[in-house]
Amino acid sequence: MLGTPPLSEVLLIDPSGWFTTGKELGLLTAARERRRIRLCYRRSGETSGQWLTADPYGLVNKAGSWYLVADVDGHPRMFNTSRIEER
Repeated sequence: MLGTPPLSEVLLIDPSGWFTTGKELGLLTAARERRRIRLCYRRSGETSGQWLTADPYGLVNKAGSWYLVADVDGHPRMFNTSRIEER
């Protein structure tokens, strides 16, 4: 072996799913542009969402689920993107 290759040569992260609504791409774009967003987030077990204004930091994929990491009212929060109803 000639040495350890750069991680970018052996790791591919494709944020789009096989069947995607484009929600994650829109959130990623907002984070890259440092653009404040409005979203309606439905907490686990609830039937309706709550409208929030957020400053997105970025997206995280953990165990196959996408999460938006954002600042809301000066506090960091994490939102499962499958429970974001509207932006």
